[in-house]
Amino acid sequence: MAKREPMTVSLAGPDGTGWTLTGDHAGAMAETLAALVNGQVREAMRREKWGPIGAGAMERLASMFPLLAGKPGTEPWDSLRLDRWAASDGCHDDAALFAARFCLKVWNPYEKRACGAFELFEAWAHWDDQHRAAALAWLEAPFYP
Repeated sequence: MAKREPMTVSLAGPDGTGWTLTGDHAGAMAETLAALVNGQVREAMRREKWGPIGAGAMERLASMFPLLAGKPGTEPWDSLRLDRWAASDGCHDDAALFAARFCLKVWNPYEKRACGAFELFEAWAHWDDQHRAAALAWLEAPFYP
């Protein structure tokens, strides 16, 4: 039986650094390393877009929905105030209601809200391109407070 040559795999990182892996398990190591690098890239994108996770990130997210500008609970972030506003007569636009529900779902996906549950397809039908872009921004680099 012929001796098998060890596998060599070279990878380039997003910052221009590179790695060369050699051995019987180089392919598996390369896949693991690529997954780590991709995770680091996604995390860097998330940090750049939202900053530290918490109330500040929620304020940035809410500010991306034009119909939430200046609404109670959006800045400073206060999920209870936003929920009360969205459930009140003060919220008289379905697109704004769905934007509030979206932000509240990001903040705590398990909490029942006075303003109702977020439904993606219903929201999408009511939102204009700016509101859809706000939701897509979170979908591209999600955070979980």
